Formats: sequence, structure tokens, C-alpha cells
Amino acid sequence: MNYFLAPRSGERSHKNFESTIRNGIPLGVISPYLSPEEITTLSSEEIIYAWGNREGTRSAWDEMSVGDTVIFYAKGVLVMAGEVYFKKHDSRMALAMWPADDNGHPWEYTFFLRRLRYISIPIKVFNATVGYL
Repeated sequence: MNYFLAPRSGERSHKNFESTIRNGIPLGVISPYLSPEEITTLSSEEIIYAWGNREGTRSAWDEMSVGDTVIFYAKGVLVMAGEVYFKKHDSRMALAMWPADDNGHPWEYTFFLRRLRYISIPIKVFNATVGYL
């Protein structure tokens, strides 16, 4: 299992976080962009939580696998963690969930999370614990 850090900084990122992580999204918003098998996979969860990467951070998305953990941080604190259970690359689906970035690029490398849990760990403590100084 791998761990990935995801920033939740800036006003737009905060709004995206609120809309698709804290609140979750209705399956109907993204179902037009999904195959029947993908709908079945996502509908296994009561609430759908999603986050996306842009082209510039695609490499982290490429490395993610089902079962990996994503940890969100904001203002120097780890705030939430969840388990990856599905990934999909689709710019149209991403734009149905979030507005494009300031340069017009969508957050098109989407991953879906389950078992979300709130945490509160200063990133300095995390870095010292894992030896990342």
C-alpha cells in the first residue's frame, strides 16, 4: 500500500474539497461519463467522494492503485484520509464536478475514495515520523 499527499490549499481547491470530498457527489452528476461496470463499482458506496489531478501531477495519479491511501493537508495540517477504490481519466467528467483551473485545464485524472476519516496531524510531526525532513 502506498500513501499520497493531496493539497487542499487555495480558495478554488477549498471549494472543490467541500463539494466532492466533504459533501460527496451524486452518482447522477457523473454517470453520463461512466460505463455500466463503472457505475456498479461506484454505486457500491453510499456517498461518492472524488478528487482530481491535473496533467502536471498525473505521475502521482498513475502510481495510485486500489487500496492506496490519500491524505489531504491544508495550512500545515493533515486533515483527512481515505482509501482509493477507483480511478478514471476523463476531462468531461472532471468538468461536471469542478471548474477548470485558472489556465483552463481540468482536474481530469480523477480518483474516488472511501472510508474517509478526519484527522488532525501537524505536517511537521508527520514529516519527522516518516523521516522526511
